Amino acid sequence: MRRILPAIIVLSCLAPQAGICDLPEDHPEWFGYTAPLAPIDPIGWPVVAQRVWVAPEVGDAYHAALLSALRPEAQLTILARGPQNQIDLYTWMEGEGLAPSQYAWVDVDAVDTPFVGEWGPVGLLAGGVEGGAFLLDGRYYALRTADDAAAGRISEASGAPLHRIPLFLSRAHLQSTADGTCLVGPEIYGLNIGRSAAEVAYALERYAGCARIIAVPAPSEALQKKPLDLYVRLTGAPATAGEGDAWGVLLGDASSWRLSLQADLEEVRNVLEAAGGGGLLTVIDVPWPETMDNVVRSFLPLVRLDGVVVLPTYMGIPTEEETVITVLQQELGEIEVR
Repeated sequence: MRRILPAIIVLSCLAPQAGICDLPEDHPEWFGYTAPLAPIDPIGWPVVAQRVWVAPEVGDAYHAALLSALRPEAQLTILARGPQNQIDLYTWMEGEGLAPSQYAWVDVDAVDTPFVGEWGPVGLLAGGVEGGAFLLDGRYYALRTADDAAAGRISEASGAPLHRIPLFLSRAHLQSTADGTCLVGPEIYGLNIGRSAAEVAYALERYAGCARIIAVPAPSEALQKKPLDLYVRLTGAPATAGEGDAWGVLLGDASSWRLSLQADLEEVRNVLEAAGGGGLLTVIDVPWPETMDNVVRSFLPLVRLDGVVVLPTYMGIPTEEETVITVLQQELGEIEVR
């Protein structure tokens, strides 16, 4: 089991620097890397989720709506940050009518951020693993050791073995098709300073089954470190709009509100289409809502369940929302969009 590092050690390492200060390399008793597994079968991204891990904040309306929308199709597990936090969450969820006794609970001691979708481990398949599934865990950020340590608790609770890739790797910057084509965001290279693109690709191939890597540029400087699924999202299914077995990839369309951003999105399209030559990828446009009060909004950080897609919604743009729902139903078949 991995444990949270003492604060004195955490504070002594202000940034990861190869050969100078690297917590996993300096402290393998907490963060030891593991050998890669083979063969690996990437799960198409986004997958049809079976178990969803959530670290809700007490009183957060977004988390209340998310938990409600995910039931009953998903097996939900709540990540509590200690016994008192579990009591507080239980009381709050009862008040929201969320029936907390119907959820599984795991005590992870602490997390640095509630964004499990970014720092949580990635589910993959491998022939050499009992049950076929394992969890791949990358480093998150240098000082977010609680987030990194939580992956061990998730592994223990799920029964899926945990394997650690020797890279800074966030789920927010990696997507894959079931045939091993991987989309990676620019932040992967930014986080792994000192490693070449070839070294990053080699690690992703050995640990994540990425047979083919497409480096997707950010459409603006402001999105350089943001999650890839704000502007690009694989559907996890062959595209109905394409021919053969082409994989559908959704691309944000900002032409209705910012032409300069749309020009950069066209560059992203060019990269996807050039790298996906031979019919491997089909780019599908979906509306990208206008940024409001410096908050980036997007329909693409969706959760796909069995027969259901949970979609972010925003007030005042019903036409754009209906367009996205229509596209998803065309690409994924008979689904309910919530």
